[in-house]
Amino acid sequence: MFCILFYKFLFFLSDFLEIQRKSFYWFLNYQFGKEFSISQISLLRDVRRPFDKKQASPGQLFNYNFLHNNYKFLRPALNIQESIIRAKTYCCNFYIPVEFNFSNESVIQWVFLGTLPLLTRRGHFIINGTPRIVLNQIIRSPGIYFNKNKNSSSNSKSANLYYSEIIFQRGPWIRLEIDYKKKIWISIQDIARLPLETFLKSFNKKYKDNILLQKNIISKTSSLRRSLPSHLELGQIGRFRLNKKLNICVQSLSLTPIDLVAITNKLYNLTLGYESFVDDIDDLKNRRLKTIGELLKNQLTRGLIRLKNFFIKKNKKFDQIIETSSPSKVLKNLMKISALNCQPINSTFKEFFHSHQLSQYLDQSNPLAEITHKRRLSCLGSGGISNETAGMEIRGIHRTHYGRICPIETPEGRNAGLVNSLTIAVSLNFQGFLETPFVEIYKQHLQNQKKIVFFCVEKQMSQNVFFNQKLWKSKNLFVPIIKSQTQKKCAVNHIHFLAFNPQQFISIGATCIPFVEHNDANRALMGSNMQRQALSLLKLEQPIVNTLNSFRILSDLRDIPTTGVSGVITYISSKVSKISNPKIIYENQPISKSNIFRLEKIFFQF
Repeated sequence: MFCILFYKFLFFLSDFLEIQRKSFYWFLNYQFGKEFSISQISLLRDVRRPFDKKQASPGQLFNYNFLHNNYKFLRPALNIQESIIRAKTYCCNFYIPVEFNFSNESVIQWVFLGTLPLLTRRGHFIINGTPRIVLNQIIRSPGIYFNKNKNSSSNSKSANLYYSEIIFQRGPWIRLEIDYKKKIWISIQDIARLPLETFLKSFNKKYKDNILLQKNIISKTSSLRRSLPSHLELGQIGRFRLNKKLNICVQSLSLTPIDLVAITNKLYNLTLGYESFVDDIDDLKNRRLKTIGELLKNQLTRGLIRLKNFFIKKNKKFDQIIETSSPSKVLKNLMKISALNCQPINSTFKEFFHSHQLSQYLDQSNPLAEITHKRRLSCLGSGGISNETAGMEIRGIHRTHYGRICPIETPEGRNAGLVNSLTIAVSLNFQGFLETPFVEIYKQHLQNQKKIVFFCVEKQMSQNVFFNQKLWKSKNLFVPIIKSQTQKKCAVNHIHFLAFNPQQFISIGATCIPFVEHNDANRALMGSNMQRQALSLLKLEQPIVNTLNSFRILSDLRDIPTTGVSGVITYISSKVSKISNPKIIYENQPISKSNIFRLEKIFFQF
């Protein structure tokens, strides 16, 4: 029985730090170059000479293009230990080839654009010799959300009035609401509420003749056009969710007038009672996780925007060089200005790691405190919410948290419910939504315990899932399941999936509490926080009552030497460790003296 449980925990549950490592790998290999492909500057300059004023000459184009598929990273100058000793940042320089064009000439040159802090295999960064961690942020997913007006119950005229909120990947929120006269209004950040037809006139001119019927343009249109962002970007996730909810098929990743017309039609159907659908903003199908890779990607975008602005500020120097240089040396002299340098990107990364709310000093009291800190998620920070505006609804436990967010472990105080921990079996899909494992069942029989299915909330609601590993054989028995926003009952023979593990709904710290199921909720909360203080660091002893995750904490943290072969530890010293099996004797050199106790603990414990 022990071998089976240990086998399940060791091989079926993913690495506890897999989310951090995969996210950073995704950023380096798939998103780093894409940000440079978007960024390019084209400047049109008139190159007429003073003695050629009578002759009209056309302006010529000076621009640069990033060859984004050929960027390279250099090996770090200092390793992790040297970075800590010298109080430096563990990072690497990155270069990218840039093609400079002027007139009919073009030159390709490698340009040093900045340094990127690197993630260690233990899942943290070394910034100025100090370990720092970037928390995962849980935010509302880009898309559209419909809700009922809270003030509709007090006024009979405004009964059954609805509004919709559009959340963008980049850009402000937009709110569309309908009044009791069935007129659509739109609100956007600092702009006063406007009729939808006025907004459409300023939003996209080419749709004015086809969609709008009014001919008079209101005076507010000119001010709206100046303050409206050029692109309201939904992103791939926002576009997918918007098309699905509105039953449309639009390929553009930005907001279009077709979307606004579809939203208007939906609001009319809700108001007239043809549809009755309201979104729950606390449901995890409407909230996604923003990991380390996505946060660094946003900082790189900000750095490239600063680089563009810095390049544009050099306009006067460009004009002087074009006027004074000979035609054969214009391009070389333009490149010597150093309009592309590493300062904008480096300053952006430096501000993020030093002053951002999600960047924190790593808690290294013991291995449990460290791995808990790395698996923590927060609702705070830019793009999230603040302590002052957070109500009790968002702090509470939602039914969709099962298997994804721990209902027990959370800080005490004003951050209660806003900072949570991931469960032991949670995983992340490609869209950033949390998933939890289930085992398939057919006619009350398990099909294959080795085949595990990971479901996000949206897929889980379409199946009959029973949150227990045991299922009774009686056909007349009804068990509770979760459907939509309510809890229903279902016959046992109609159950499709069972819970994978009884501990999959709690975090690592909560699983270290012996017999946590017999504790009171408040007592378990205090116990999960105290576990990070109870585990010894210098002198390790075998506990009387132990849980299986103590081994996983040490192995997944990569704080101890690991080997790629299986066997028995036959010899350990400060310089050599020997592991033998029937086929090979593996020797690992060297080994730090501080890790010998942890190796001995693993050996004697199991």
